[in-house]
Amino acid sequence: MTMHEDLQAAIRQGDFLLNWMPVLETGTEHVVAFEALVRWKRPKHDYVDPNVFLACAEERGLIEDIDRWVLHQACRLAQEWVQPVGVSVNVSPAWLATERVAATVATALQESGLDPARLQIEFSEKGDFGPAESAGRELARIRALGVRIVLDDFGTGIASLERLINLPFDQIKLDRVFVSRLGLDARVETILRSTLYMAHALGMTCCAEGVETEEQLGFLDAHGCEEIQGYLIGRPTIALPDSQPPGSI
Repeated sequence: MTMHEDLQAAIRQGDFLLNWMPVLETGTEHVVAFEALVRWKRPKHDYVDPNVFLACAEERGLIEDIDRWVLHQACRLAQEWVQPVGVSVNVSPAWLATERVAATVATALQESGLDPARLQIEFSEKGDFGPAESAGRELARIRALGVRIVLDDFGTGIASLERLINLPFDQIKLDRVFVSRLGLDARVETILRSTLYMAHALGMTCCAEGVETEEQLGFLDAHGCEEIQGYLIGRPTIALPDSQPPGSI
């Protein structure tokens, strides 16, 4: 209950910050985007694990307010970057059913002046997308803005294949739980090869999370995974104040 109260105060004051995780294009080895990761230092405490405070926000009906802050802040900062690389923002699928996500995205784009083609919205497969009809309508509205839609944490949630059939995703993100076992588990490698083939056959691209070794990168590159994230290329960093994208390109 006290965390809930502190989160309410943080939302009123905009008392969050963003870290940035680079996304590398495997073919060129260039950074093509940064993922915005929300962080919160709770008063009289240290930084709180995002999984903890975001779960609390969902339970208490505050996640829409946090996601809105992240979306507006990320778009505003990305518009100031000298190099027009992409920006990726996580949005909880829990409020897709409200059918307010697309309007929020449109407002963030309009107020920041960010090119919609630079923005992608990630929805975690682990979350509840609500009724399929409303989720499908809302995702279609977001895509109509020119924004890409990503299914995050692929392979760790429920109804993965059903969502790929019924919802209009542009990319899937392979969860780190699979990537970490590359080179160690032949069954995982078979699953990833099949997943990459399936995604490409459906007209989607793939991004792999949690890449930490050259061996993992080599496997993913050899099998056509277009993008990667992970400590091999960079850790999350605080945005720089000089209008440059965080990290080096």
